[in-house]
Amino acid sequence: MNLADLGKTVARFAPLIGAVLPLPGASVIGNAIAAAFGGDINDPAELIKRIEGDPEAQIKLKQIESNERMTIDTLAIQRIALSNEDRANARQREITLKDTTPAFIAKVFIGGYMLLLLIIILLLKFSTVNAFEEKILEMTLIGLSNAIMLILAYYFGATNKG
Repeated sequence: MNLADLGKTVARFAPLIGAVLPLPGASVIGNAIAAAFGGDINDPAELIKRIEGDPEAQIKLKQIESNERMTIDTLAIQRIALSNEDRANARQREITLKDTTPAFIAKVFIGGYMLLLLIIILLLKFSTVNAFEEKILEMTLIGLSNAIMLILAYYFGATNKG
């Protein structure tokens, strides 16, 4: 287990701490969690067991969240900045190299999505599809729709909510 796993466990009780825990610089928060639960930040598996076994875990984690608010806010801002920088670097690479591959892949993916959408509509209208097959088609469409959102966010920007 690692800090990401610890972050998922902590996020059940205190989502903000869980989100920033795996980030570089979150050792202050990690050490505060370890101290509150009598564990060691270098042994996330044991610390997870201590958190899950503590009936007052949510109270302790909310108190840490309150005490470390400035650090958490700084880490959250860093997380957004890293995400924005990553997107900007990918876009700049595409411009610098005059690389048309990402645009080509996006166009092919969107075209394929539209074709698949048409096929699904035709299947549902003119064919007998049982409930299981309909659920598979629905899950496929949802997954592809999420990928479309990523493509649109890459080319047209995305908003950070939080």
